[in-house]
Amino acid sequence: MKYDIIQEFIITQWGRLLYLDWETLPTTGNTNKLKLIPHIQYFHDITTKEDEEAIEEFEEWVAEGMYVNNYPLLTLQLFNEIMTSCQVPLENEIEVYRYSDDHILKPNKWISMTTIKDNSPYSGKMIEYTLMPGILIIDAHGLADDNEIIINTNELLK
Repeated sequence: MKYDIIQEFIITQWGRLLYLDWETLPTTGNTNKLKLIPHIQYFHDITTKEDEEAIEEFEEWVAEGMYVNNYPLLTLQLFNEIMTSCQVPLENEIEVYRYSDDHILKPNKWISMTTIKDNSPYSGKMIEYTLMPGILIIDAHGLADDNEIIINTNELLK
């Protein structure tokens, strides 16, 4: 899947820290996604320089809503819009695995799954899902964990 620069950024941030805090993003604010672009370039620059301290600070700033002049650039609404725009229908049936201590699916949540059955990099109990063709997924491979699929729980609750 080919994502645009903003989609790639959000998926990458999801794989770093945002998956933990996305639900606490501000609910109101400036939702112009183009305002993210200069910050995406900055993230690229500090990542290229491997400035771990700057990267960590930046990722925390993203997870808090990317406030500039007391206005968040990344709101829950914008995050959901971008994630939704990343979804594509699955072409072939696949088995995926979720490792978590909470397997109760709640509506309107984004969760990560993996195509790897070995849970060594993950904690929690494994639950297996069979995803059928047509279900909407985000292939995060290369942007978050390898073999990671992000899915909205509404797709699983259908």
